[in-house]
Amino acid sequence: MRGRWLLPLVIGAICLIGLWSCKKLVGPAAGRELSTVEGVSIVRVRSSGFRGSTSGGGIAEAYIEADSIDLLTCLGTVSNNHEAILVLTDLPAGQFRISARTESGGSDELTRKVCRAFSQAFGCNVTRRKVEMEVDILRCPNRQALLLADGTAEQGFYQHDEMPSGVRRTQFCSTLDNVAWFAGYVSRNFGAQNDIPNRKTLLQKAYVNETGIPGFFQGTLDWSFTDPLVIRSSLLKLGFELTSGKRTIPALVVEPRTPGREWIYFSDSDQRQEKMRQ
Repeated sequence: MRGRWLLPLVIGAICLIGLWSCKKLVGPAAGRELSTVEGVSIVRVRSSGFRGSTSGGGIAEAYIEADSIDLLTCLGTVSNNHEAILVLTDLPAGQFRISARTESGGSDELTRKVCRAFSQAFGCNVTRRKVEMEVDILRCPNRQALLLADGTAEQGFYQHDEMPSGVRRTQFCSTLDNVAWFAGYVSRNFGAQNDIPNRKTLLQKAYVNETGIPGFFQGTLDWSFTDPLVIRSSLLKLGFELTSGKRTIPALVVEPRTPGREWIYFSDSDQRQEKMRQ
């Protein structure tokens, strides 16, 4: 008699677990507008013949139009992968059609609006703030060990050649702060565009310059669309020492919502004012 009652209970429990799991995987219903932020549209889609995004703008206007992309790819695109993305809670899986536009504030305001829309739509906090996290630190005890020529002015990263091996070689004339930034950007860009097991690790990748060496330098950096370790090897070949450590840096943070905690966005102007105070 006990067995007769036990079997239906077990089957019912399995069904409930299955329904809960499906709900967790499925996420928001397709075709329904999820954003309540003006100028931002977020709609989940089942599939589309087109998958990709376009973005652009200037000092005032900025926009993003994306179709059939996942939410982390969208965050990387709207922020141009300029900063690390620290994922402390998962966003819903699936593909989304996302459109956002701003008439003022440029890319900084556009990123703020998309972060706000994500926070409201998905019950989490997506913010830009300063956070302590693991980074790769560039050091150089001996300036003569660096295989870099002196530069005269900031020219940026201006030529990208493809080598026979498929590796890209970028010429630059820049500060070492920007060399460190470019190394992190290449890693984050790889993570944003590829759904791979170590994706979250790549999205939060950041390099910090602690060489203490001022001025501009000319040289080349190798990197790859398929191997994020190429850029690290290139830095070592240039004579940098790389160590891991925790530093407090600006980042996009995806985290659980904490009751009573205010939503904060650390803007570009906030960052500039902080540097001036330092």
